[in-house]
Amino acid sequence: MKIKYLCHSKIDFERWDRCVADASNSLIYAESWYLDIVCRRWGGLVGDDYEAVMPLPIARRYGIPYFVQPPLCQQLGVFAADTESDNIVDSFVKKIPLLPYRLKLNYANKVCKQTSLPNYTLDLRQNYSDICKRFSSNTIRNIAKARSVGIEIEQYGKNINSQIDQSIVVETFLKFYYESVLSYCPPDRDVVKLLITEGFVRGAVDLYFARSSARVIAALAVLKSRQRLIYLLPVSDAEGRRLSAMFVLVDEIIKRNQNRPVVLDFEGSSIDGVARFYAGFGAKIESYPLISRFL
Repeated sequence: MKIKYLCHSKIDFERWDRCVADASNSLIYAESWYLDIVCRRWGGLVGDDYEAVMPLPIARRYGIPYFVQPPLCQQLGVFAADTESDNIVDSFVKKIPLLPYRLKLNYANKVCKQTSLPNYTLDLRQNYSDICKRFSSNTIRNIAKARSVGIEIEQYGKNINSQIDQSIVVETFLKFYYESVLSYCPPDRDVVKLLITEGFVRGAVDLYFARSSARVIAALAVLKSRQRLIYLLPVSDAEGRRLSAMFVLVDEIIKRNQNRPVVLDFEGSSIDGVARFYAGFGAKIESYPLISRFL
């Protein structure tokens, strides 16, 4: 396969997106509209006639360009109908332009030299009654606790409660998220707003709210694609944490998507407490590689 690097202006985005959509390992992170929002600059490697692609986000440190994963973009790497044939992933990695890089590939990419990172995914192609048999006792207890106090779950998306002014829904989420998130370095508010707004238009983002006595106590932005529901931006305030609201919110997502050919992708984590939360729903580890050069 002939592989070449293309800068952003040289990419045929229609063919790029078709390749990503048709890939056996398709992920929404690699679609051009998504990259345009979360990356200030990006280019990519293209194999043959867009039979395979590899996004390469670009940043600068002390004026020196390098390739690095942007926020809100857990996995990139090589996307193709078959990523296991002819050592295609290693071939792409060898063609990365001679700049420093620190890149997270995707779950289907196998390379010779890598560090494995944990992700947790839950297959939803079953009845809820079968899925919940694998819930941990702690998860069952916390779901019951949250439901006993009457927490209500609301969902908003392109065709879900669309009679509500979506700009109000987005602003409600943003206000709650940035007032409640505990992260020391949350993603840029303008980027998140644009991502959710554009995602609503495309049917690629749903927003969920958990309410107690009509007040929002937890919220979640979910990325949607043909194969995955991605647990992108979860947040609870102090009351939401006390009432275990996120447990019932995730439980409700599982119920509403049971028997669908999708997985619930929790996006991590190597943090023990967070990993236990994901595993408590029966999610399994699905590792993906981290590769780096000169960084």
